[in-house]
Amino acid sequence: MYEIDRPEVLRYKAGRLDTVGAKPSCAARYVVEADVVTDPWEERLLGQGFDPSLPSVWLAEALLPYLPELEVSRLLRRMRAISAPGSFVGADHPATRLANSRFAERLMDKLQDMETPLVSSTDDPEGLLRSCGWDSPDLTFLGEKRAHYGRCPFPPVPAFFPLAFMPQFWLMTAKATR
Repeated sequence: MYEIDRPEVLRYKAGRLDTVGAKPSCAARYVVEADVVTDPWEERLLGQGFDPSLPSVWLAEALLPYLPELEVSRLLRRMRAISAPGSFVGADHPATRLANSRFAERLMDKLQDMETPLVSSTDDPEGLLRSCGWDSPDLTFLGEKRAHYGRCPFPPVPAFFPLAFMPQFWLMTAKATR
């Protein structure tokens, strides 16, 4: 397993996990200190032994909404460029109406207070993934039966319901086939 994140985030995470005695269950874990927006993380990943000729699985969890839209596309393209056919990507990204949802107003205010506002969203996750070289997008909303896991406080709202003020958060996967 390879984990890419900023050094301060990795240090914080390691400290918290050490406090409770948590240990990774994977056979090997490689930590790559890098900012995925500004650093050449691909070079660092390769330096840690990542083999781009083998299929990989990428997970961008709780990341894309905090990146400007151009950086979201750039990151997805960079991941695809270093991925062999058979690779997968998984990510979450809010639908545009999340920022305007009265049901998510407190969340948005809290994120703003913490200086971590959501800065991007998409109403076309399939187009986003395809434009970045990923194929066969599979999309669902957080809260739908196959993506609920007992954690979502909001019921799913159909995407075709244009006046809904309930937030929507895409869970999306795609693969590299060529």
